[in-house]
Order: sequence, then C-alpha cells, then structure tokens
Amino acid sequence: MIASLLPGIREIRTPLVTGYIWLISLWLIAGSAIPGRGQAQGKIRQIYSFTDFFGKSAILAAITFAAYLLGTLLEVKAVSALSPILWIRREVQRDIYGRQAWEELTQPHRILKFRPLLTKPASKTLERYVHNRVQGTAPENAEKWFGKESFRAQEILATDLDQVRTRLFAVNTDLYGESDRKASESDVRANVALAGAFLSVVLSLNFSLWWLLLLPVSAILLVRGISLARQANDMLVQAVVTELVKSPALEQYLEGVERQYREEAASQETN
Repeated sequence: MIASLLPGIREIRTPLVTGYIWLISLWLIAGSAIPGRGQAQGKIRQIYSFTDFFGKSAILAAITFAAYLLGTLLEVKAVSALSPILWIRREVQRDIYGRQAWEELTQPHRILKFRPLLTKPASKTLERYVHNRVQGTAPENAEKWFGKESFRAQEILATDLDQVRTRLFAVNTDLYGESDRKASESDVRANVALAGAFLSVVLSLNFSLWWLLLLPVSAILLVRGISLARQANDMLVQAVVTELVKSPALEQYLEGVERQYREEAASQETN
C-alpha cells in the first residue's frame, strides 16, 4: 500500500515545497502593501472576516493549496538547466548533417562528445550495445559505421527516455521505482535551487547582502539535481541494453541501419 502511495507523494512534494518558497519570496516583495486588520477596508476586510469565521486550519489549507498551485506552475525538470547546451549541440549537429560530413562526428567536437543526459559509463555501455547490434548484422561494416551510428543512437535514445520509463513500469516495478525516485529527487533539488536563488536575492534586497551567500548553495543543489537526473537516465539505459525493455525510437533506428547494411551487402555480392 505504501509503495502505491509513493509515486503520488513524489508528485506533490516538489511543487508543494517550492511553492512555499515562492510564496515567502512574494510575501517579502508585496507583503508591506497589504493593510493590516485595523486598516483594512472593503474586500480586504471581508477576507479578514472570512479567516476569523473559518479559523487557522482553513487559512493553512488555503495557503497550502496556493503554494501547490504556484509550485506546479513554476515547476521545471532538472535537465532543463541543460537546455542551452542541448540547443548548441542541435545547432552543431544541424550544421554537420547539412554538409553531410559524417566523418566530422568522429572529430574532437567537445560539445558533441559531452553527453549531458547520461554519465560517461552509461554512454560507453550504450556505444557497446549499438556496436554489437550492428556487428551482428554486418560485421565487415561495423567498424566503418561505428562512430556515426553510436552517436545517433545515443541522441535518439535521449529523446525517448520518458517512453522507456513508462514501459519499465509494466516490466519491473522495483527498477522503475528506483529510477523514478532518483528523477523525483533531482527535480526537488533543481526546483528548490531555483526558488532558493530567487529568495536569496529578495532577502538581500530587503535585509542584507549577506543573504547572497545562499546563491552558491543553490548552485550546488542544482548540480546535484542534474547529477541525480543523469543517474536516473543511466538506469533506463541499463534496462535498454539488457533488453529488459525496448526503446521504440531506438529500435526503429537500428532496424533501419540493419536493413541498410543488408542491402549494401546484397548489392556487393551481386556486383
């Protein structure tokens, strides 16, 4: 029963925690503009009467709901912090693909070599898996095409990780739960980091510049959040390479590669 409740708790935890932080920041910014009970008039006075009638429990519930709603609206994924890097990578790839210079993929483009969504061991594991798949189909061409196909396979799988996680839930709930836990923890850290950074700026403007010392703490939380997101993705890669689940996009791509190699081998035999 507890295991079935955990995914729901993880869903509300991030927006609720960060929503409270955003509400505190907004209160520090605009709280002084709200008149007190003695000076309140019109609608503001009616709100005070409303709170007197329903009591503190109702006030807390309303604030909690407002925090959850605000946190939901402002919630981001931990990997979204990598968006600038991913955008640059897409631009570089588009330039390479446009010139059809596949050999450039094996050149030392650092932005292409860096796998922002996976750790280095997971990236190497995926390379070996793709290599073995290609080698089983066309051993004479495996080394020739290894660089291009392994690169493209990693890019394709990175865009299909959500689909892999959904399929993993139906196959292995324990592994899914561990991956989901890491992904949830990463989102908590990333969102708390962003909300905390904004709060530190607000506190520094209202009280003391010493509050800016919280910014490095937020940066550390963000880095750790991204690290946990990559670990969660690594578990999905392991599920794919052990063929516990399949990635629809990756399978479609590899089947196309295998079909291309068979056609090339058949044409060479004919000639």
